[in-house]
This record gives sequence, structure tokens and C-alpha cells, in this order.
Amino acid sequence: MQKVSVRLPSDRFSVGFPTLNQPFAARQFLGVLLRAAILAILATTVSAQSVTVSKPSNGATVGSPVHVVATANGGGRPVSAIWIYVDYQPLYKTTNASVDTYLSLSPGAHHVVANAWNNIGQVATQALNISVTSNVGVTIKAPSPGANVGSPVQFVASASAPTGRRIDAMRIYVDSKNAYTVYASSINTSIRWALAPTPLTCRLGTILAQSTSRP
Repeated sequence: MQKVSVRLPSDRFSVGFPTLNQPFAARQFLGVLLRAAILAILATTVSAQSVTVSKPSNGATVGSPVHVVATANGGGRPVSAIWIYVDYQPLYKTTNASVDTYLSLSPGAHHVVANAWNNIGQVATQALNISVTSNVGVTIKAPSPGANVGSPVQFVASASAPTGRRIDAMRIYVDSKNAYTVYASSINTSIRWALAPTPLTCRLGTILAQSTSRP
């Protein structure tokens, strides 16, 4: 029997497996892991940072003042600021992570943009277009503002709602208390109330219209 000696390099394996170059394979495997980790971190950061405007909705027709509600996520970092732009002009700024405010806008079409920054300067944006109408709200025909009236007081009023909504109730408040409710978009009624305690004291009357989404 002839004895044969075989010398294998220290960086190669040949016992039960295909020949594999260990340093090259290790470097290649680590490179794949590193690229995957970087992509995962970038994807998480980009997808997590956001700003969402829940009111008004894109394309909505609304009355002024416009109710603006938005929330921001800093992508794992604190939110440092939210700015609301209307027609490319900043109208509202806050350092909080949410917005719940009313903006007085002129009738017509408007472009609204919400920008939210985190504490390293990254910004998320949402844009929408709305239309502001001038014939949304409550119109009081009687009594006139500041009028001196006797009891009972005649109230005449009507209400209109933005597109996609309807008026389902109107209420008259006297001294911050509900004095009359009607489930309609108009009021024509008389309300009796006690005379003011002194001739120099007047009672405050307020009419509120409540709207809901159209079924």
C-alpha cells in the first residue's frame, strides 16, 4: 500500500463539505448582513415619520373658520414643530406633536400644507386642497344683535352645512342654558324668560346649529 500525504491550506475545509474559502465567505456574509441592517434602519425611519391631517379632508367644502386637526410622528425621535401653511403662507405654528385649531380663511379654493419636523431636522409633509364657502353657518333674522326686546322673544334663524353634511338640530341658549331645541335647519319660535334683575342687566341669547355627516 502506498501512502499519500496531502497538505491543505489552513483557510480551507474539506471534511464532508464542498471546498469553501473561509475568509471570503465570512466577508461576503457580513457584507450582506450589514446592507440588510442599513436598509431596515432606513426603511423604518422613512416609513415611521409622518404627519396626518384628519380635518379637513382633501377636496372638502367647509365654512370659515376652518377646523384643522393634525398629528405627527417623528420616526422614533421627538417632534419639534408643526407648521400649517395656507396658500404657501405659514398661518399656524406649534412645538407640540398635534394641532387642533381654527383658521379664518376667505371664501374660495385654498391649498393647505402641514409640515412636521423632528429634532434632527427631518420633515414630513401632507398637502390637501379645500374650498371655503361663505354660506355655511347660522343666519339670525330676529332678534337683531343688541336689540332691546320684551318677553316673549321671537327667534327666527336658519342654518346651512358644508357639502357632504346636513343640519340635524338647532338650539337656542339663554345665559348658557339650553332653552329650545328643534331637529331641523331653521327656527321660528317665541321664548319666554324672566325679566333681568335690574334695568342695566341684559340676558345673553345664543343660537347653535349642529351638523352631522350625511348618511
